[in-house]
Amino acid sequence: MTAVAPSDRDDWRLHARCRGMDIGVFYSTSNDYRDSQGRQEQVAKDICRQCPVIMECRECAINFGEQHGIWGGLNPKELLVARKWRRWDRQPAERQRPVGEALHPHLVTRRDMPL
Repeated sequence: MTAVAPSDRDDWRLHARCRGMDIGVFYSTSNDYRDSQGRQEQVAKDICRQCPVIMECRECAINFGEQHGIWGGLNPKELLVARKWRRWDRQPAERQRPVGEALHPHLVTRRDMPL
């Protein structure tokens, strides 16, 4: 088994649509007003939507915990949500709650209530 060189793992970056662009498009500054931040974010996301490696970029941002900028078409809040979902999906099957089971053992579900 051979280790993958860092440059091999990042080959997707060579095909990114944003390659060579001003990175300021993908990062808003604290001096920006809300409206201009929203417009700037939309421009960045539009670029990402047309990118052939959007999924690789998104995975990289999720895996490395990016907290700033637009990555793979997601803003920092969206990346945070994606990381949380990723952790939830990794829960072992025996720890996941079966359908219909109460969230807490002391809670009674509707079907357990007498008519």
